[in-house]
Amino acid sequence: MPKLTKAFIESLSRPERGQLIVRDEVLPGFGVRLTPNCISFVAEGRMAGKAKRLTVGKFPQLSVEDARSEAREILIDMAAGVERRAEPSVLT
Repeated sequence: MPKLTKAFIESLSRPERGQLIVRDEVLPGFGVRLTPNCISFVAEGRMAGKAKRLTVGKFPQLSVEDARSEAREILIDMAAGVERRAEPSVLT
């Protein structure tokens, strides 16, 4: 597991199909999901015995540092049993 940095993420190749998840060595439960069309930060944890994966935000619109900080908050909520849902998108 590498430390996720902007340079490291930019060096990754997107899969032709499906998804690839690369996890961070600094914050367990934080990672980046690569698909053919998008790169997103994710937070993964367990709630009530079930695995949960939430999208934190898209790269590069969200910096790695900001995404790691937000993921930390999401993971704290998961550990406390507080379920977060994705905010509805607002089209502008």
